[in-house]
Amino acid sequence: MPYRKNKKSNSAWVTWQKANRQTLIDLGVPEIIVESESRWWYFLEHGDDPETEWNVNLLSTVNAKSLMEFLVNKYSNGEANDCIKEIESFITRM
Repeated sequence: MPYRKNKKSNSAWVTWQKANRQTLIDLGVPEIIVESESRWWYFLEHGDDPETEWNVNLLSTVNAKSLMEFLVNKYSNGEANDCIKEIESFITRM
């Protein structure tokens, strides 16, 4: 049976993406990560994107702090904890 996306879930992603896309790009997250729901969730779980080799260590300190604040505010349920830990580790080293 072919894989079918849940239309309701896809609609929620499109809405979320439209509301947050430019903010994330302005904070230094590559557009390719923001454009793909699966890439975005991978990024939240790991703090990087292996296909592009981009990671939070490539952010400026200011953008890293702002991205961490964004993630804490948007994902209070813990979905971004690993990414936040990566950012905290990066900021601590700076």
